[in-house]
Formats: sequence, structure tokens, C-alpha cells
Amino acid sequence: MSTREFNLNQYVWVKLTVTGEEELARQHKKFADRLPNVFGPLRTKGRIEDGYERFQLWDLINRLGHLCHLGCFPPFETTIRLEFPEESENPQTV
Repeated sequence: MSTREFNLNQYVWVKLTVTGEEELARQHKKFADRLPNVFGPLRTKGRIEDGYERFQLWDLINRLGHLCHLGCFPPFETTIRLEFPEESENPQTV
């Protein structure tokens, strides 16, 4: 087994399920109702052709983590793609 460091500020790619899409739409509506001049129409952040969306790991945990528990309808498929910076780049730090 080998390990590799991964910072919470780095990006992950997940395929949202209906549960996840509905939760993100609910959150957007909640904020758009309170601040209509700030929040425009709901849009996907970074959806690519095969259905994956890009999130910083901390943002994914913050927005959908409360839906992840034993016996749940998960907000995203359980296979997650990790995005690593190029070896020549400096790793992101907090």
C-alpha cells in the first residue's frame, strides 16, 4: 500500500445522484430567496461530459456531507476522482 497527501483545498470529481442534485438545488433556492440580487439561476459548477462535477473537497463535505451516513441514499456515487496538481506545481496549502 502507498499513501499520498491530499489537501482539503484540492479538487475532487463526483457524479451527483438525484439526492445530491436535489440538495444543491434546495440550498441554492434557500440563499436565492434571501439574496435574490446576489444569486442568479442555478447552474452546475464544473460538469464534464461523463457526468462528473468538480468541487474542492472541503466544499463537497460542507454542502453534502450531512447526507452521508449508513443506510442513506448517497448524494453522489461512491467512486470519487481525485485531482492532483502537476508534480512541477507547488501543492496547495492553508
